Amino acid sequence: MRVWPVDAVGPEAARALSDLHEACFPSGEAWSAPNIRNLLAMPGCCAWVVATHDGLAGLVIARKALDEAEILTLCVAPDYRRRGVAQSLLKRMSESMKHAKVEKIFLEVRADNAAARTLYTSAGYSRCGFRANYYSDGSNAIVMCANLSDSL
Repeated sequence: MRVWPVDAVGPEAARALSDLHEACFPSGEAWSAPNIRNLLAMPGCCAWVVATHDGLAGLVIARKALDEAEILTLCVAPDYRRRGVAQSLLKRMSESMKHAKVEKIFLEVRADNAAARTLYTSAGYSRCGFRANYYSDGSNAIVMCANLSDSL
């Protein structure tokens, strides 16, 4: 699987991040540029992207608090799925968080999203919780976590 170059970005990239988020998530779930800009201006929030000649191929946004972090969103443009983009993003984000002394990373994933759950499992995440009716459509979420001391 190809390893993609991953770059950190800040609030100035909010419009491009929002455009990609909109292309990846159903209407009503995509994050707006102002929301992303405000989020990335908060202490502890970080974003990383894979950029290509035709725009962004993927993004991950995470938030650090003390020795824990949470992946807030991860998405890959449809044309770049299953090509290693998400793995590259997760690896870079995890390296940055480990360098920042984060010990554990959490995320929520739709219970019915088998592809995403497989991705996270392959990256060292395991199920550590469940949230009933977590998403706006009533879908359940599985909470997954990874111990950075066990990975990388």
